[in-house]
Amino acid sequence: SNLTARASMITFWINTLRHLRALGNYQSAFAVVAAMTGTSVNRLKKTWDQVEDSSRAYLLEVKDLMDKNFVKMRHEVQQKSFNVIPYLGAFQRDLV
Repeated sequence: SNLTARASMITFWINTLRHLRALGNYQSAFAVVAAMTGTSVNRLKKTWDQVEDSSRAYLLEVKDLMDKNFVKMRHEVQQKSFNVIPYLGAFQRDLV
């Protein structure tokens, strides 16, 4: 059904988010978080009920990295042993 297809698409993007974070692509990861937590997607309550709890929890975990001053994201980036694509919003905030 349409509901199942939408839930499947949300799950796809959360799985994509997992890969982006593992690769250190925080710019794209935060774009996915912004899309999934936006009003037009977030209001689909029946669809979100079809998404696994573990996927929803992971989305909230990554959303939590986007705290007020990106402290958690900065700490995670420092822990990586490879180069990452940072979230540019954090650097813009530093420059101002």
